[in-house]
Amino acid sequence: MSRPNIIGRYDEIRMQAREAAQDDLQAQINEGLFDYDGTSFHDVQIEIGPIDEVALDAWSLTWDGHADRRYAWDWRYERSSWQTTLRRVDAAIWGNGELCGLMIGMPTKGRTFLRVDLLEGSPDTGHCLKRRIAYCVTEIAEVFGFAFGCGSVSLMRPVADAIPLYEELGFELSWTQNKVPHCTKRID
Repeated sequence: MSRPNIIGRYDEIRMQAREAAQDDLQAQINEGLFDYDGTSFHDVQIEIGPIDEVALDAWSLTWDGHADRRYAWDWRYERSSWQTTLRRVDAAIWGNGELCGLMIGMPTKGRTFLRVDLLEGSPDTGHCLKRRIAYCVTEIAEVFGFAFGCGSVSLMRPVADAIPLYEELGFELSWTQNKVPHCTKRID
């Protein structure tokens, strides 16, 4: 198979996985299954797309330099550095037309894990998916993992204060042979 055909195949897998994740998450929202801790999300229209120039422009305008950001990732740089990784997975999570979350990762070489290396929610405390970005990322990662034939999702190098949330979502904290912490969950 030629390189352009391989690139096209991976692009198709990413597109189909994003569409499937979007449909699944929107169905959960519509059925009230997405609601959390007394908060209803029934009026949210979710969209899962690639980290493209539209997403990066929204990130640059509303997140970059925001005083309440927990991470200082330069998503334009990150997207660029991952662009040549054929097996990469990336998603921009939009709620009612507003950028609410970003994620980048890839399946491991043996496809044991779909690893999520970077994830971030909007620093805007009033965005419409507040407190649900980690859930969205794990749902999206599970769809990507299934599409790539992985058995588990692994959130790499989680920040300590996020670990209880990941455990609430069914993840278990463990370490790689190189002592890198990660939270792992089997794909059902």
